[in-house]
Amino acid sequence: AESNGDQYEKALPIAKLLIEKGYQNATIYRLAGIASLETEQFDDARKFLKFAEANNALDVETQSQLGDVDQAIDTRKALW
Repeated sequence: AESNGDQYEKALPIAKLLIEKGYQNATIYRLAGIASLETEQFDDARKFLKFAEANNALDVETQSQLGDVDQAIDTRKALW
């Protein structure tokens, strides 16, 4: 069975490609942000999650897990 990490690693290039091609769906940015965070690509995570947050695309689960996006990323970065 695949771990979540494997799924994030597979999903991230697809999400990034959609974003690079101009697909402005904020949910894609949320998913790319979570995948970036889980694969320790913190700068991308911050950029994608901030876009999602600004466009009201952070779902309740993501908001409750992250709280403040910058603080959550800085905390993860420090632990890494």
